[in-house]
Amino acid sequence: MEAVMEMIPGSILTKDQQHFLYKAHYNSVYHTVYYTLKDRSLAEDLTNDAYLLAFEKIHTLRDKEKFRNWICTIAANLAKDYIKKNRRLHIVNTIEELPGKADAVEDVVLQKLDKSEIKEAISGLDHNYKNVILLRYYHDLSYKDIARQLNLNDNTVKTRLKRAKGKLYHLLS
Repeated sequence: MEAVMEMIPGSILTKDQQHFLYKAHYNSVYHTVYYTLKDRSLAEDLTNDAYLLAFEKIHTLRDKEKFRNWICTIAANLAKDYIKKNRRLHIVNTIEELPGKADAVEDVVLQKLDKSEIKEAISGLDHNYKNVILLRYYHDLSYKDIARQLNLNDNTVKTRLKRAKGKLYHLLS
C-alpha cells in the first residue's frame, strides 16, 4: 500500500488507486459504521459515502500512512451525524464478531468469555464509551491517536476507556 500512497500525483488518485484503497480498508471502515448503527444496509451506504468524501478530500490528508485511521474517522463522523439527524434509529442487539487480539491480560480474559456476551455488552455501552473501546481494541489505536481522532484530551480518552472497561466488567459479571 505504501507504493500506492507514494504514487499520488498532487493528491489526486487514479481509479486503480481508489479501488486498491477501497478494497484494502473496506472491512475496517464498514465495521466502524456498523458498530455504531447496527444496520448492515445503512453501514454499506455510509461506508461508500465515507470513501467518496475521503477521495474528494484526499489532498487534506497530511500523513498518507494514516489513511485507514483517517477514513475510519470520517466514517464514524458520518455515522454520528446520521444518528443526530435520525433520532428514531432502532438499535438491535447483534453485532458482527469482533476479531480478538490478546495483547493484554484483559484481552485474554475477554477472549475466554462468550463472544456473544461481549458483543451484547459493547452494544449496550454509551456511544462515547463504545467509540473508545472499538478504536482501542478493534483498530489498535494508541491513546494519542484516539484523542486526535475524537478531538479529545489524552486523559479524557484514558478516563473514558477506564470507565468503559468498568461498565463492561459490571455488565459481564
